[in-house]
Amino acid sequence: MAEERNSLLLPPPQTLPPQGNDSMGTVAVLPTAADIQSAIASTVPRSIYFNGSNSIPLLDDSNYAEWKENVVFTLGYMDLDMALRRPEPPPLTPQSTRNQTVYFDKCERSNRLSMLLLQSGVDKNIRGAIPPCRTVREFLDAVEAQFVSSHKTRASTLMSKLISMKYQGGGNIRQHMLEMRNIASQLNDMKLTISESFLIFFTLTSLPAEYTPFKISYSTHNTE
Repeated sequence: MAEERNSLLLPPPQTLPPQGNDSMGTVAVLPTAADIQSAIASTVPRSIYFNGSNSIPLLDDSNYAEWKENVVFTLGYMDLDMALRRPEPPPLTPQSTRNQTVYFDKCERSNRLSMLLLQSGVDKNIRGAIPPCRTVREFLDAVEAQFVSSHKTRASTLMSKLISMKYQGGGNIRQHMLEMRNIASQLNDMKLTISESFLIFFTLTSLPAEYTPFKISYSTHNTE
């Protein structure tokens, strides 16, 4: 028991002084559940103890950058990123050396577990659009290609909407302007910069004819 306690680094039992006329002497206090869990965490490899799936958000249409950042971190933390960092080994043959076999097995394990982890972190609608992949590197490339295509489509849609927006009247003009600013903010997040002057130009252009005096007044004021 002493050897097992030392290997897990458990704290030694505490002792309490005798209570009243207790003739039994001191009382041993065994380690708590928290003590045991802490000891296990200090000895079990982090790739087993760490629940990596909790740190990877579910990939959807809006969080690809965050998802990929968490994927790279989690695979590295769990020591499962060998399939990403190292070249893929050639198939084993009867002539393969022991070192080649060990390297192949490590890469195969890294690839297999990484694929399971990543696929569980992808929304089923997105997963259905990704072609079958043999390696985790191919899987990440396929996901990126999917989002590059959808990113361009969404950026084009937002830009067309911003340019063509018109205030029809009968509503809250402030809300109309805030909606245009929100679209510009989304485009800026996509690295398609919409400057303040362009946003003002699009906003003024979206206003109907009855706002012409306001547009002239604003342009004159800014020219001066």
